[in-house]
Amino acid sequence: MLWRVHGQQVQQVEQTILADQELLEHHLEAWIESNPAMLGEPLLIVGRQVPVPGINDRLDLLALDPSGNTVIIEVKRGELKDPVDMQALRYAS
Repeated sequence: MLWRVHGQQVQQVEQTILADQELLEHHLEAWIESNPAMLGEPLLIVGRQVPVPGINDRLDLLALDPSGNTVIIEVKRGELKDPVDMQALRYAS
């Protein structure tokens, strides 16, 4: 459950699903791109929909962590065509 706090008032936030809100992956990407801290760590977004040479695919978001490590952010909404682990292996190769 989520709660919204305003001063002394506390209200439960009504549950919803992304499809009901007509939200798509590109909406989620935009939210993360504009506020990557929502993922729980300090990240610097350096690219969005970045082409991956040789596999005809794109990374949703490419970021760097505070140590300079590359972070790939893949946003998923709905049913998947391929298992996510296979997609990660394609990117790593």
